[in-house]
Amino acid sequence: YPLRAVLSVVFSMSKRNIKRRLSRGILTITSLAILVLAFTAFTSFGKALGILTEPVTGFHPPSSGILIKNLPLPWEEGIEEPYIRIVPEEVDTYREHPNVVLVSPLVWASAPEPDQPIGSLRIRDQEFEVFGILGIDPSLEVKVTNIGQTVISGNISDLESPGGVLISQEAADQLGVEVGDTLPFYLRSSGLYKNLTVVGIIDSASLSSVIDINGESILPFRKVTREGRVTYARVEASKVIILNWTALLEKGQPLADMSAISRLAIQLSDQGYVKEFVRGVVFSREYTVWVSANGQVRKFYLGEAVEMGGLAIVVPLLIVLLNVGLVMLSVVNERTREIFILTCVGFNPTHIASLFLAESIVMGLVGGGIGYLLGLSTYRLMSLFSIDIVVRQKLEWYWSVIGVLLSVGTAVLSAVRPATRASMKVTPSIVKKVKLSGKEKAKREEEIWRIYQSQRITMPVKIKDQEMVFFSSFFSTRMREMARGIYEKVRDYSESEVKTPEGDLVKRFNFKYVILGEPGEIVIVNELTATKKSGSEYYFLTLESKPEKPGIPGTYLDRTIRVLRDLLAEWEREREKILGET
Repeated sequence: YPLRAVLSVVFSMSKRNIKRRLSRGILTITSLAILVLAFTAFTSFGKALGILTEPVTGFHPPSSGILIKNLPLPWEEGIEEPYIRIVPEEVDTYREHPNVVLVSPLVWASAPEPDQPIGSLRIRDQEFEVFGILGIDPSLEVKVTNIGQTVISGNISDLESPGGVLISQEAADQLGVEVGDTLPFYLRSSGLYKNLTVVGIIDSASLSSVIDINGESILPFRKVTREGRVTYARVEASKVIILNWTALLEKGQPLADMSAISRLAIQLSDQGYVKEFVRGVVFSREYTVWVSANGQVRKFYLGEAVEMGGLAIVVPLLIVLLNVGLVMLSVVNERTREIFILTCVGFNPTHIASLFLAESIVMGLVGGGIGYLLGLSTYRLMSLFSIDIVVRQKLEWYWSVIGVLLSVGTAVLSAVRPATRASMKVTPSIVKKVKLSGKEKAKREEEIWRIYQSQRITMPVKIKDQEMVFFSSFFSTRMREMARGIYEKVRDYSESEVKTPEGDLVKRFNFKYVILGEPGEIVIVNELTATKKSGSEYYFLTLESKPEKPGIPGTYLDRTIRVLRDLLAEWEREREKILGET
């Protein structure tokens, strides 16, 4: 009979077997009940608010220090802005801190309406639209970012003078102005703002590449309309002007309503105080903080973390697991005669194994229910005796289910091995083992596994556009080194590069990998292709390998692929060193 046909009989027999050996059943149920009691009363699971941290990689920070931003928290709803403004008073608050030696604010300004400029620079009959304004403290910002290197004419320190402005090379060319000229700046919302004096001209490409301590661009955001909805995008560097940050936030001026401090860069005199300082900022202000030190950056922010207590429950769990397993093993040994009788009346090995598992399930259900009720009572006892154990009470309905499942799972897990032994006692079997030597096994595998066509494999490496020239040099050097091998070597290495009509760049590395085997020279023809899609920053690698003569053992092709993967793994390990030396 199938198992489902005799399931009711199996559980009925298991219940009677527990009653027949009552003392042993009570001891097992008691062990399971104590386990669930300990789980219910002395463990705690939940979410708690705390500081979460994670490393930020993929770039080299321009300086060491602390960067503070007021970003929307994960649980806040209805906030779509990429940042929340920091009030100007906080700049003075941090500057008055005894351990703070530098506070550099970064102010962004843009039009409140989407797809509109904030204003324009005009001279004679020429007009240049401005979509974003960057406000900095020139004497401090150069110590935080590389913005000083973007000035190609003039001096960034002259922004300290009233009305000083830095404009892009594109704006200077269109308006026909130079350093020292005066430009009227008109706001779209209110007309003439004031006359500005050009104190410097900046290179737009350099400004676009300037990053902050957290690796993000310092360019401001503006509202744009995409697919019918308003979103935020970075302003083009050529459409940005740079003013002193105090001029943007000057009270009573129309720009003050459109400007906001987007971040604060801070440096401390005592690096041992960084952790305490960051903890205070995150908890008191709920800000997101990045810390840069020794070329590494870590992000700190407020979030929900899983809190677990009472993990010592693992100890009684193991004790109960071993105890119940020992009981079930002794039951199997004692009931050998009964097992043979069950076989005679028609039970197959599956029925016999299910009988012992059913006994453990019954004891697990009873022990789990009793243990959960005793665990709830323990909360009251602890309060009566003034025992202070900080745990979350498990009063929800699902905790009772979890407690019973824990009990049943423990009982079944400990009964699996005894049940298997019980079924094997009545299962005739002859075990035959055939042992092959490693050499014979490899020989048989070569005879069976043959390769007749090419294989194409995506390699687990991607290479940045600017790193491809270094990778090509590294790869060709390794190929030349491997060409001098005796048993394994590289032959006919070549490189080529093409550009497809779609604008994709494709670079190919062709070579033959020669292995000296028993049949003679085994030649694998390989083509490593690096493809960079139009608009992408990365080359993705694929390898196509095929035998020069069809029907070679597959182990040789595997060997070639492993060698190339090891070579790419070496590139990943040495990449930073190679780029750093260059």
